[in-house]
Amino acid sequence: MSRQRQYWLWVLFYPPFLVIAETSCVWSAPRILGWPALALLNGSVMTTLLILIALPAALFFGVTAITRRNQPGELTARGSQALACLCFLGLSIPAIGVSLAVRSDAFERASLTGDQIVQALANYKNDLEEYPESLESLVPKYLAEIPYTGLIGYPEFEYRKDYHDIDPCPGEYELRIDCPSGGINFDRFIYWPSEVYPPRIQGNGVQRIRGWAYVHE
Repeated sequence: MSRQRQYWLWVLFYPPFLVIAETSCVWSAPRILGWPALALLNGSVMTTLLILIALPAALFFGVTAITRRNQPGELTARGSQALACLCFLGLSIPAIGVSLAVRSDAFERASLTGDQIVQALANYKNDLEEYPESLESLVPKYLAEIPYTGLIGYPEFEYRKDYHDIDPCPGEYELRIDCPSGGINFDRFIYWPSEVYPPRIQGNGVQRIRGWAYVHE
């Protein structure tokens, strides 16, 4: 297979792979694919590096196509490689945008599910004047069962009493979904009863989604 064909195959197949890799963790089913979805997500961690390389590579191939135009086949081959790099950029950047939009919609749905737990915690506190030590204390009186998040890669809600993120916060709690987005990453989707979140948490950007917040590590 020629090098030009390899470049174009990469251009055609990587953006769809990127969308699948970045979004499979937030599919609602089948849950059995949770771990494979996380593995696929980790396989996409080089995306940013590839995008950063693509533009200099396009410039390199474009310049060398001109400087070597008198050598047989060089203008066509290197021009094709330069165009492939530009097309890779043109397809990959929208693919990232699509992936982010799909993830945002998925976490909005997860927040609606999480609101069932939020209401159960509020009812528990109204009855007993404090929050429970664990979510299991809500079952069966306040919840029939702890709900599934609806995200195959991040199936469980986590709960910590008297904490906001890593900071002690007596009388409050944090409900969260740990949702790493590939590689060494600690993204999380959180809920605080006050529904008031700072613009940054532990130096990381915060995206408001309904009454919840997505912390981008």
